[in-house]
Amino acid sequence: GSMINGRPIDVDASHATITRFQRGDVLNTGKDAAIAVDWRSNGSLRMNGSTTLTLLDGERVALTSGQIYYDSQSLFESDAASIVVETPFGPIQHMGTQFLTNVDDAGVTISVREGRVTFGDSANNFVINTGESAYIDPSKSPVVTEISSTDDAWAWVTGIAPARDVDGRSTREIIDWVARETGHSVEYLDDQAAVFADRDQLPGIGEVEPLQALTIIPVATELEFDIDRDAIRIKLKDR
Repeated sequence: GSMINGRPIDVDASHATITRFQRGDVLNTGKDAAIAVDWRSNGSLRMNGSTTLTLLDGERVALTSGQIYYDSQSLFESDAASIVVETPFGPIQHMGTQFLTNVDDAGVTISVREGRVTFGDSANNFVINTGESAYIDPSKSPVVTEISSTDDAWAWVTGIAPARDVDGRSTREIIDWVARETGHSVEYLDDQAAVFADRDQLPGIGEVEPLQALTIIPVATELEFDIDRDAIRIKLKDR
């Protein structure tokens, strides 16, 4: 649909194909509608259902209510894209990061999957590090708990991860991308598996989503894997 600057845009599940929004647009997602938006050239901004977000400019968004996720760097790009998330309780700034922000009437929750973020202005800010989730209610001290990179809180983020063209990518690059999107580490169970992953490509596959890519690898390559709670464990197929 065409975008008119500054107009409210209600996003439901049928809007999955919209890719261009403009400064000033106010995006409202329906209860069951989550969307992923490319942020600048290489970041990924994702909105969960029941979320209201205003695109202030090329560096800033305002989260009024609901939940967003930001990944500052595509695995296939060298540069990271920055963002500032303004909330009713204060601004959030990232330092090379994957993080989740949730705003409700009482406060803001910030969960960091990778990197770190700061909350608040430069004179009075609070740092949240990898593996931490902080709940900030302005009237109290922040409450910090641990959150793993594979926690269920990230599941909706993986579910709407944008497809990427993997033609010409090594199997290792694809596995690393899947691991980043799912919060897993990667373990090669033998040296030969690592050599194959570097050398193998998946030609002719085109665009795939991360979880699709994982199902293709054992069909199209010499590698197989299992996934435990935290790691994708890769090995060479038995011959």
